Amino acid sequence: MQQKNQLADQELKVTIAVTVSESDDAVDMKQFAKLAYGELGLGRNQIFALLRKMGFIDKFNEPYQRYVASGWFKVSEKVYSDHYGNLRVSVKTLILGKEQFELLKRLREAA
Repeated sequence: MQQKNQLADQELKVTIAVTVSESDDAVDMKQFAKLAYGELGLGRNQIFALLRKMGFIDKFNEPYQRYVASGWFKVSEKVYSDHYGNLRVSVKTLILGKEQFELLKRLREAA
């Protein structure tokens, strides 16, 4: 019975992994860190620091263009008005679904 439950759990994980790896959707670093915490034991800021050290992102936590062009990351921009009425641009780094596992693997090796 225990083996049957373990097998069912592993099948679910494989199904989720295949779905994510084939997805064109992207997750932000906060979501990625939550998903990867069990594997890496690192939070969002620690992952950002490691990605900077590895040369994936710059000091503003934005990915270098070569990684955006190759499909690792996506950059989302949002324009908003601050409390003084000035327009500001907020930039968010997103990790594409198909690269989440490769990035997780590289982070595990570097950590």
